[in-house]
Amino acid sequence: MSRMTPACYAEAVTPSRVSVHFGDASPLSPLERVIFSSNGSLQRVLSALYNSDIDVVLVKNIARPSTPATTANAGNGSPEWCVDREINLVYEGKVVCVAKSALTITNPEYYDLLITQSVGIGQFFRRVGVLPAFDLLEFEKPAAPSDMWRLYSLSCPGVVCVIHETYPHWIADPSQCPTL
Repeated sequence: MSRMTPACYAEAVTPSRVSVHFGDASPLSPLERVIFSSNGSLQRVLSALYNSDIDVVLVKNIARPSTPATTANAGNGSPEWCVDREINLVYEGKVVCVAKSALTITNPEYYDLLITQSVGIGQFFRRVGVLPAFDLLEFEKPAAPSDMWRLYSLSCPGVVCVIHETYPHWIADPSQCPTL
């Protein structure tokens, strides 16, 4: 299967209707459409799917100040940090998602939450009471046993997160997981 681009994905929200479509020729199952369209709520979605806890295991969370030449806020005195982050979402000892993120943080309070306290990105947006802007950039569902993945961004004033997530082909049915 080839990669699918945002042209295959459309989302619209009006005062009385929400519409999420992946195109008529989409090979995605209903659950895969829910996973690919989740906007910072994947851990919650998976917890509901499995009726169990989903843990965030922090693999990497490295922050560095941006250089003045790359800082969008150059000249206004606001700091900017670039962050390389990797986490695993784990269900009963099984990794159900590997998320590698590139964050750009310009709000010091957000830096404290995301870096100092290592709050998960989904929990971060809930904690600050913001529904992030969501942009699905690319996704792919190859034939099993290859893993499916998506690339997307979540943002609000003060933070931009570009996230690449990989999911095992058996995510919808953990009983199909190879022995650990």
